[in-house]
Amino acid sequence: MSSEILMHFVTMAVAVLATFVVVSLFLKWAVVKLEGYYKSRGIVLDEGIRADFSRSFKVVVLGLVLFVLMREISFGPVATRYVSYVLLIGITLMCISLVYNFVRGMLDFSLKRKGLSLDEHSSRVLLPVVKAIAWIVALAFLLDNFGFKISTILAGLGVAGVAVGFAAQAVLGDLFSYFAILFDRPFRIGDFIVLDTLRGNIEHIGLKTTRIRSLDGEQIVLSNSDLTGSRVHNYRRMTRRRVLFGFGVVYQTPAAKVEAIPGLVRAVIENVDLATCDRAHFKQFGAFSLDFEVVFYVESPDYGTYMDIQQTINLGLMKTFEAQGIAFAYPTQKIYMTSEEENDA
Repeated sequence: MSSEILMHFVTMAVAVLATFVVVSLFLKWAVVKLEGYYKSRGIVLDEGIRADFSRSFKVVVLGLVLFVLMREISFGPVATRYVSYVLLIGITLMCISLVYNFVRGMLDFSLKRKGLSLDEHSSRVLLPVVKAIAWIVALAFLLDNFGFKISTILAGLGVAGVAVGFAAQAVLGDLFSYFAILFDRPFRIGDFIVLDTLRGNIEHIGLKTTRIRSLDGEQIVLSNSDLTGSRVHNYRRMTRRRVLFGFGVVYQTPAAKVEAIPGLVRAVIENVDLATCDRAHFKQFGAFSLDFEVVFYVESPDYGTYMDIQQTINLGLMKTFEAQGIAFAYPTQKIYMTSEEENDA
């Protein structure tokens, strides 16, 4: 090995080492500043994302330095060309990782500002899409630098894409529906929804299908197109629940007690936490009872809370009516029998 080539290697080693030190110090300073900025807003950076981004950034910068040095320092045309190809491939691959980790970090930061987590949010499905696009761009870049005619390849891919598009209309429809769900956000994972006769919680939102855990326990898989084309009732978005129920008392109840019943009902409801009485009325004369109709609000969207409150109100009404001597009605019939003499008279 000649002294000139040795000097080239020493120069490259010193340049790479200096670059590594400068980049490491810069990243350390930038991370400290970012952590302080985010901490003041109550946001903690994801350690894994930060480490992946820092590593990708260092490798890309070092690769670029090596690439420039290989261009400036002559090792012979053949060696320079092949080493440049290897460095170009390595830098391109690390750029994919850099872009992917940057997008992942921005998504994580945006979601944490809203109190959400990237691991639980449906937008994480965008990450494989971002990675696929980055790979396609990187492949086109490498092929162009290796002397292939990209325009011809892209034209062929365009024709093939049209054919595939016609053959996969249903799949593409579900894919576009996924993005409609992602950006419009009619529901999210964990929401309780009602869709026609289906009731359950959203478990997973994918590129093609959404999975719902029904009340009976089985998992139901629906295409995204079915969801976006249907009327979906999202009970998690409720701030309060309106409840309508009725009951009847026997016809033998005195008028004064019938008149007092709405007030008694209102008093029972108002004594229950998270319950607000809207109205209570003597509605109608039923077939075998004096019918009352009651409307109240539960100041919580939770179904279990609603059932607990309804049970408390029902027990309260039973105790109150028992104390007032008011009897609930139940289906009854009276049969009047007469003798033949009475009929003749």
